[in-house]
Amino acid sequence: MARTVFLSHAGADTAAADALRKRLEGAGFDVWFDKRDLRAGHEVWQKQLEAQIDKVDGFVVYVGTGGVVNWVEAETRYALSRAISGKRKLAFVPVLSAQVKGGSKALPGFARQFQAVRDVENDPGAWNCLVTGLKNGAPPPKEEHPFFQLKPIS
Repeated sequence: MARTVFLSHAGADTAAADALRKRLEGAGFDVWFDKRDLRAGHEVWQKQLEAQIDKVDGFVVYVGTGGVVNWVEAETRYALSRAISGKRKLAFVPVLSAQVKGGSKALPGFARQFQAVRDVENDPGAWNCLVTGLKNGAPPPKEEHPFFQLKPIS
């Protein structure tokens, strides 16, 4: 059961990602959020990010108007390598905001192979899918029976 979650997001999406963080915490998750949890003056911040991704049970990449750019892409690729390594299970769930153009094409190529949810802000079904996926552990890519049914992403 995934209970600790790393929430990755672009700077342009901080407000929306912070709202998602609060909802996830309200649902019982312990969420690592860089704007709150990154410690200045300690070890190099990239090492802090890697250490946190290594510790968590779930990784959520929030894709809003800022897209998957810069360090969000680096975090996502690092989490993907962990999600497919088989060493320690990681629920990897892309969350696409309603504003994302191109649907899953906004994600890096390998991330498109994982189940994504869209518009968790306004769609209770999508929200339930996210929570269920994080609690039960997302399936590996191309799982025949996904952990939940999703609407097609346009």
